[in-house]
Amino acid sequence: MPVSVRLLGARPGPIQRDRHINPQPWDDAQVALRLICVSGLGGVAAEWDRVAPALARRAEVLVLELPAPAAGLDDGGGLVGAGQKMLRRVVYHDPSPVVLVGHSMGALVAMLTAAAESERVNGLVLTAPFLPLGRYGRSRLVTAGDYARHRVLFIAGAYQRRQPARAKGMSIRERAAGLQSLARFGLRPAAFHAEAALVRCPVLLVHGSSDHYVPPAFARAAAKRHPAWELRMIDGAGHFPHRDNPAAWLAAVEPWLASTPPSATAS
Repeated sequence: MPVSVRLLGARPGPIQRDRHINPQPWDDAQVALRLICVSGLGGVAAEWDRVAPALARRAEVLVLELPAPAAGLDDGGGLVGAGQKMLRRVVYHDPSPVVLVGHSMGALVAMLTAAAESERVNGLVLTAPFLPLGRYGRSRLVTAGDYARHRVLFIAGAYQRRQPARAKGMSIRERAAGLQSLARFGLRPAAFHAEAALVRCPVLLVHGSSDHYVPPAFARAAAKRHPAWELRMIDGAGHFPHRDNPAAWLAAVEPWLASTPPSATAS
């Protein structure tokens, strides 16, 4: 199956419209650094438009949308497994140093790919990633109450905020199937952390202090569980900091990229 990507060249310029590749999504054999941005469930490549031009001054940027459940890539792992299969195929054929930049479910897919392709992935940026329940030193009762509060705030604000762009053609049933594929990691935190422990490259975790979809305490708990991860909390940002707070997101990501050269990442 061809993989749908949107490509931003190494020099600032307009993003090329949907291209279909199988399996090589680049024009040159090798570049100094390639960033592969992975959107979350139902997300579209356009959500990276406000940060991609700045990133493109540093590297070639590819933006991948997670495949729909009917894309023919699901081999039993649900949408997460299908996305990982797609991303691993791209990473495997890429001769250049690669940094994966994922958002939400796309961040989970990027993390799983970095764990499986440790010799090929040079860095990992997790933006408001899907994370399992994290107590962060709190009791189960307090943790559950805080999570419930965030869910209420998320639902209450759903009709007041600007809705994020969504991939065309994804039905409610398909979105439910995508969420179901997260159950393995959401209901079994040990499975998530076992995969996270396999990541060998540097990791930057960027999270919004007002993210009501994945509570900030979950990000702090993940960073505490994996002390090699670098955590950057963006004050006032929600679940889409790269789209809604691009300047603050770039202020966190660009220095990290500058201090994490490809030659020093893979191990």
